[in-house]
Amino acid sequence: MENNTSLNFRLLSFRPVFEGEPMKGCELYLHSIFSVATKITILSRKVDLETLAAVTCGMQTYIGRKLPITVILFGADEMLLHKKITHAVARRLGVYAFAKENNPFKIIVDPNFEAASELFADTSCDTFLLLEDQNKNNIIIEWIKPLFSNLEPIIGFKIKWSYGDPLYQVTKTKEIIAAFLRQYSKKDEAKWLKEFDILLRKITPISIPFQEEFSPLESTRSCIKLYSHQEEAIRAWINNGRKGILKMCTGSGKTITSLSSIKESDPNCGPILITVPTRVLADQWVEQVKTFGFPHVLRAYDGAPNWLMTLYPWLFGSNERDIRIVITTYKTLADGRFISKILKLAEKTSSAMWIADEMHNLASQRLMKVSQQIGQAFSQRMGLSATPEIEGDESASIKLNNFFGGIVSTYDLEQGIKDGVLCSYSYYPLPAYLDPARGLEYIQTLKNIESQGGSASRQIELYRQSRELIRKSNVQLPALASILDLLIAKKEDLKNTLVYCPPGSSGKSADETDEIESDGSESRLLNDVVSMLRDRGLSVSSIIGETAKAQRSEILERFSKGTLDVLCAIGCLDEGIDIPSIKRAIVLYSIDREKQFVQRRGRILRTIRGTSKTADIYDVVILPHGTNMQPAETERLLKKELRRYQAFATLALNAKEATQTIKEALAAATHSNI
Repeated sequence: MENNTSLNFRLLSFRPVFEGEPMKGCELYLHSIFSVATKITILSRKVDLETLAAVTCGMQTYIGRKLPITVILFGADEMLLHKKITHAVARRLGVYAFAKENNPFKIIVDPNFEAASELFADTSCDTFLLLEDQNKNNIIIEWIKPLFSNLEPIIGFKIKWSYGDPLYQVTKTKEIIAAFLRQYSKKDEAKWLKEFDILLRKITPISIPFQEEFSPLESTRSCIKLYSHQEEAIRAWINNGRKGILKMCTGSGKTITSLSSIKESDPNCGPILITVPTRVLADQWVEQVKTFGFPHVLRAYDGAPNWLMTLYPWLFGSNERDIRIVITTYKTLADGRFISKILKLAEKTSSAMWIADEMHNLASQRLMKVSQQIGQAFSQRMGLSATPEIEGDESASIKLNNFFGGIVSTYDLEQGIKDGVLCSYSYYPLPAYLDPARGLEYIQTLKNIESQGGSASRQIELYRQSRELIRKSNVQLPALASILDLLIAKKEDLKNTLVYCPPGSSGKSADETDEIESDGSESRLLNDVVSMLRDRGLSVSSIIGETAKAQRSEILERFSKGTLDVLCAIGCLDEGIDIPSIKRAIVLYSIDREKQFVQRRGRILRTIRGTSKTADIYDVVILPHGTNMQPAETERLLKKELRRYQAFATLALNAKEATQTIKEALAAATHSNI
């Protein structure tokens, strides 16, 4: 098609927002817009092959005209050569294969996500296009629902234009892009471009004239390349009779592994039950399940009216070809009404599958009893946890181990870092000392815990006492102030920082109640922390168990995109939440229980595709400062308390420095010589 010199954007008619079938959107708006365009710039902060393919939607009338195409990517997927792609994605990537040979074509990669902040400041989308006509008029197309992002072939986009634009948003964006291109350096993009070039050589270029084709979304399952440890875990689970516990460190892909195992389940498998500790995590599972191409998902956790009348027919649906998935929390699992429906399922089948995420939450007497009640319905069982053993309760550990069929696969933190599944980190333990009275009480509590042996209920009560003592110690805020002042003095960028805060009132702990998602009203100290951060000019928000779902999602999205500097949390982000954008964590409050220690620190080590992320962890270690006990006894008790800090220090990039800090802190706490 020859360049149409008689038209410009001002002569076109279109609405500012469209959502509907792709072909309709193309015929009504996109094809006419692209037919007039003389230059295209594609910008995206979500860099994967599906996104790159999706933004070619509507280019049918542009691509054969040998006009300029510039692609600017913020962050880059380093796994290009290892990814499987669907036929639909490969066909649209053929647009780039053609453009590379026939158009003025340029791809720019900036691995620094922060460079995108100004460009994306006025939009919530991850990808947009800037188009220009022969008269230098500009249009922006913001992709709010790109291709391949929905289970049905639906697209959605917003259109902005430079003429008659009272806020000059389009003109401003054009100027920012021009300034970016003038100062851009190519030093960091070579590896990604080399991989993308190799990939394009394997893709068949489109033929001209290019005709748009749209088909239903192909399952994401065929696009995912599992790590070897994930494949080995699935094989071990199958070889164990499709039962077993996957003991995999936080961030190593337990969710992906379990969803991939579904296709390896019994061909006559009944419905699949997925249980999780919190509503936050349940929401995340729903999105993951749908992304995997399983459309039939029941949310059985947002209030009984939302699932009570639906659960029974859902479990006994007539269409046996479709996998039916129920996602619920452990709180709802213990609801008598939920149990009654599962028991009816058990009367008719034993072939259902149960995936129990963070399965250590089943250790309470109430949930252990529920598991035994409904277990007969689930011949296929998979437990997921980085910490499946129940510390201080060997009996509960044995029962859970037997119920799920034992630990069949183990993948630890050290191996995850070695394999590049998790990022490397620097570790900065910061000693904070209790006053003498509290220090003595703390040491005595540790001694009492040690003397209780296997008495689980008494140990839980003593752990609660030690947590309360530490929580009320008032040493956390001064410790935070010193960390912040140090970072600011070093001119560190504090974006993407997560702060684990102490609770503000006692309440029940996660070890004492099945209502895992409830933080009560524990917000007073959290507010003090937030105020301290804001006083230093940082944009801050917080999440507790009571935070409304919509607000929680909005906060997490802002944090992930870098428009929120610091995220504060009490305990509701301990388990399962995927926020790979975290670059720094400040842990003001934690306990020696293995579950919380492993979950919190592992949460920070999730990788970001296309970046060489290294995390920084600032860990406030609360200790006494001298007691009236014998130094040897105090040292023995504290060494046990510090063993996890020491283990984490050993794997750090600055292991020697971190280990020495802990050693000196122990000496100060016991008044012994180093």
